Amino acid sequence: MVEHPKIRAVIFDMDGVLVDSEPLINAAAISMFKEKGLVVQSEDFLPFVGAGEDRYIGGVAEHYGFPLDVPARSVELMISISILFHHGSKLFQEL
Repeated sequence: MVEHPKIRAVIFDMDGVLVDSEPLINAAAISMFKEKGLVVQSEDFLPFVGAGEDRYIGGVAEHYGFPLDVPARSVELMISISILFHHGSKLFQEL
């Protein structure tokens, strides 16, 4: 029988409670829009902070009248955030 190490602790982070992830999410969303041909500003997202990814990017798309498949782009946004994290985002290097 294989013995597994005991779990000694679990950290659960509701987005933004332990780590301010907003700058990372914002950078990924700006990059995603740029790849789609729309230049947006960091401030464009402020009204949608805390509303979930679909509203976060969907609200900015609506603001600019930019057609966007929001569910598909939300998945793309999560992938971009993961890539930024794994490539040593300055935000996570400080932790």
